Amino acid sequence: MGHATTDSRPVPLLLLLVIAGVVIAVLAAEPLALLPLRIQRNYNEGWGALFTDVALTGGDLYPPPGAFIANNYPPLSFYVAGLLGSVIGDHVIALRLIALISYLAIAAGVWRAVLAVSGCRRWATASSTVFLLYGVSVFQGYFAMADPQWLAHAVAAPALVLLLRRPVRQLPARDIVAACLLMLVSGLIKHNLLAMPVSVTLWLAWHDRRGLAIWLATAAAGVAAAGAALYGLYGTDVFASVAGHHRSMRLGNIISLPRELRSLLPLGAGALVLLLYRRGDPRARLLLIFAVVAGAWGLLQRLGDGVTYNAQFEMFIALTIASGAGMAAVDAEGRWRGRGGWPARACIVLLFLPLALQAGSMLWNAPHRLAALPRRLHDWEALTAAVAARPGPAACERLAVCYWAGKGFELDFFNYGQRLYAGASSPEDFEALMRGRRLRLILVEARMLGANPRPAFPPPSVAVMLRYYRPEPTSMADYMILLPVP
Repeated sequence: MGHATTDSRPVPLLLLLVIAGVVIAVLAAEPLALLPLRIQRNYNEGWGALFTDVALTGGDLYPPPGAFIANNYPPLSFYVAGLLGSVIGDHVIALRLIALISYLAIAAGVWRAVLAVSGCRRWATASSTVFLLYGVSVFQGYFAMADPQWLAHAVAAPALVLLLRRPVRQLPARDIVAACLLMLVSGLIKHNLLAMPVSVTLWLAWHDRRGLAIWLATAAAGVAAAGAALYGLYGTDVFASVAGHHRSMRLGNIISLPRELRSLLPLGAGALVLLLYRRGDPRARLLLIFAVVAGAWGLLQRLGDGVTYNAQFEMFIALTIASGAGMAAVDAEGRWRGRGGWPARACIVLLFLPLALQAGSMLWNAPHRLAALPRRLHDWEALTAAVAARPGPAACERLAVCYWAGKGFELDFFNYGQRLYAGASSPEDFEALMRGRRLRLILVEARMLGANPRPAFPPPSVAVMLRYYRPEPTSMADYMILLPVP
């Protein structure tokens, strides 16, 4: 089962866990307070809610290439969100609640995975705590935010636990089949979570050809069945929309990557410890392969416009589990105990110092951000009311505003803008939409009309908008309303 430890007690660990628990509670307060409020946190919040509405009302979930909206996600998350959203009456809030529950489920999966590899409950608890701490600090923008990615990871997490809980050559066929099917379902929620299945394929090819045959046969049958079901429900448009999505790829998009990866250095160091202490353990190899493949795949994804640090989430999960197993391996050999253990204890403190400093800064600002929520809510409610008060179709760069205002999904600023940049959509079609003035209101970020180096639409298309619509200020300085020119 692993290398259980019962006697060694790293002196700072209990204290660190208590401190981390307090920090988690404080930093989680803002995203939890935002959960029921109609304040958009991310473009994806309104996008997911509007497409959920399309799915539930029998609309075209995968519009043809010439449409002004585009869906590059598999269908499953829209129906999960719709099921809950129909009960509580708001798809954005439903997606936020799903994301929160999913994150907690992944934390439980991290605990089980570390326990499976190391047999140490103490370090399993520490690892899941660290996972929660990163979620409310480094990745707070995605904590309880209406996006289906954490749901997809939550579905895949038990698959990894299934593959780690027994030695690789003793894995029963049912566990391999179940793990494969769970990853397939995960892919029907978020299609680009490829690092885990690729890593498992490489790992089984290295250690267990029988298991590899079962894995590949299950994958082939599952992909064929899923493909047939998607084709039957949505025709070829689903494949064209998801696989043929247009996204600009630029080296400039990875400028912030070193700063973001710096926060994962402590986890990377813990994974290296696992490599040093358990390099002969096949289960440790799976975690390390997963981390490397996820890192490479995340780097490639980061080149795309609109992709943020969520491209590193698979690597984050892999490193959290690997580092916990690595620390448990050090603990099992007694390297923490006595005077001779002070270098190891000091390394733990130094490695997590950058995370502690970031969390400390956020703790300082947390009360001010919570105090500002009533004012922010008032501003967003006023903006939504202004959009709702205007009769007729509307388009919003902040899509959640149109959703809360009861407007339909008329224009997908990001995805349609990407198609305009790539030359995949005709500027003449966009000009015809503007010239016809069918949209009675367009809500845009004020920076689109200013000196934004890369607005949602190419500058010629922005000029077309301003030819047929006049800008007017809103109650929020960051947003402008465009009204048709008579």
